[in-house]
Amino acid sequence: MDIVEELKTKLDIKDVVEEYGFHLRRSGLYYKDSQHDSLVVDQRHQTYHWNSKDEHGDIFNWVMHQSGADFKGAVEILCRKANLPNPDWGHQDMKTRIASRARQDAFTVASRVFRKWFDGDTAASE
Repeated sequence: MDIVEELKTKLDIKDVVEEYGFHLRRSGLYYKDSQHDSLVVDQRHQTYHWNSKDEHGDIFNWVMHQSGADFKGAVEILCRKANLPNPDWGHQDMKTRIASRARQDAFTVASRVFRKWFDGDTAASE
């Protein structure tokens, strides 16, 4: 299992969002922040949508937006949260790095699809 998949199995997006000082409360199938009700966390799909900021994604996108880090920095931040060692970036073979990046690109595409589904779900936006 590569580090991206390992982090996704060890960390829950709800917990990661709350570690940044947000207080999530259950609202139907989703969680919403008590002060920013346009921030919606979908724990089932491990995604978030911050409608007023037109921001969405998974735990990596969340950390990148909140910390200003790039993908590599987000992975390192999440490794610390999960008590995992940082990846050995310089010593991974090219095939492993390309596969990891392709998976991340697929997650970005998937989050866009989830966003379209979410926008069409009136119960989710209540």
